Order: sequence, then C-alpha cells, then structure tokens
Amino acid sequence: MRLIPIPAAHTDGDTLIHFTRADAIMAGDFYRSTEYPNIDRNNGGSLKGMIDGLNAVIQLAGPATKIIPGHGDSADRTAVAAHRDMIVALRDKVAPLVRQGKTQEEVVAAKLTNEFDSKVTGATAMTGDRFVGQVYAELK
Repeated sequence: MRLIPIPAAHTDGDTLIHFTRADAIMAGDFYRSTEYPNIDRNNGGSLKGMIDGLNAVIQLAGPATKIIPGHGDSADRTAVAAHRDMIVALRDKVAPLVRQGKTQEEVVAAKLTNEFDSKVTGATAMTGDRFVGQVYAELK
C-alpha cells in the first residue's frame, strides 16, 4: 500500500491510498461519486488542489482499478475523469462572470450546474450552489 499526499484538495490533509495488489485507490473526500464536490476552503482546500488530486487518481488508475470515493459508490477511472472534467467546465463558466464583476449571489443564481444536475448522482440545488459558490470564492 502506498500513501500519497494530495495537498490542498478537499482540505489541507488529503491522502490518496493506493492498494497496489488489490488494484484499488481510496481517494477520500477530494473525490465523491455522489453530489457535487466540496472544497473546504476554511481548512486549506482549493480548486487547484482538487483538480490536481483527481488528475493523480486518473494517472495512477488502470482500466480495471476500483476507485473508492470519500462519499458514494466505488467508481472507475472514466468516472473520475468525467468528474474532473465537470469541475473544470464549471470553473470555466464561473471565471468570465467573476471577470465581469458579478457577485457570488448572481453567479449562483445563474444555475451553471443545470447541464450536470442529471448526471451527478444525488445532486441537489444545495450542493450545486455550494460548489459554484466555492469556485467563485477561489476565482475572486
């Protein structure tokens, strides 16, 4: 088993655990297969760290690797890549609104998660709005 630190993702204390013989990865809270991500900025989490952590999982995982999230059912590399791509897409939607001087309330009200809501298991307006607010705070 290998312990791999993932700095500043969900928090400042994330660790990826790679079970090499079992071909499994425990990602912890920086990857969740249910709901939208949660960047705990008050405890050292960051958008960049979240994306970097997901990239580390994707690079480490093979096609048959079982990926165990901090929340939700186990997944594969394809699901983690789709999750990362969603985060990047939402970042890229929020960024121009921040540059235009929109407030966090205006950006959240724009419902930027609509195209992903049906694809994110357990998605709720609360978790989508929370994540968009976290992305806004990072980019502001």
